[in-house]
Amino acid sequence: WRSWRQHTLRPLLCLGAALLLLNVSVGSVKLGLGRLGPHYATQIGSAELFAGGDIFPSGHTANAVVTWGILAYLATTPRARRYLSALSAVVALGVGLTTVYLGTHWLSDVLLGWAAGLLILLALPWCEPVIALAEARILALRDRLGERLRDRRRLVPSLPVASGGPRPGYHPPRPAAADEPVRETVGVARRTPATRAPATRGAGG
Repeated sequence: WRSWRQHTLRPLLCLGAALLLLNVSVGSVKLGLGRLGPHYATQIGSAELFAGGDIFPSGHTANAVVTWGILAYLATTPRARRYLSALSAVVALGVGLTTVYLGTHWLSDVLLGWAAGLLILLALPWCEPVIALAEARILALRDRLGERLRDRRRLVPSLPVASGGPRPGYHPPRPAAADEPVRETVGVARRTPATRAPATRGAGG
């Protein structure tokens, strides 16, 4: 909606860059530490690290921070930025605590998920030059493709239509085959009413 209203690709590119950074950073830590969740815990009091899990940090929490925080990042007025920041904080807080309540994450997973999401949002200003360059190249490519399409339309020749050509819906007669007898067309003479000679008045009339 923001891209459509402002006629720019920056909001979409900012969201794409944030999600790319989030998946690369959080995904790498998840696979590197391999922590098990509460449902798969095997030892009381153990951190359950390097056991083949993928829950640390909480990806749901970090994703909520980035997805909703990007709205505040793209806000154009201070008032909208304050409201959207509060909204994103409430949503991210609710998502993180819900995962703890459901037993899918430890509290430390959620804390690091919040921190990871905030770090991604803080790193977005450093990505602005790359985002601006990508937008310029995409728009330039769009303009080149549009120009080529217009050139092709200009090069397509238009067939001239003769003034004495056949009328729309006219179908020419089918030529007779070699073994087909030729039928003669008998014309019907048009009858015209006889014209009456004007009556002449007699001398005594």
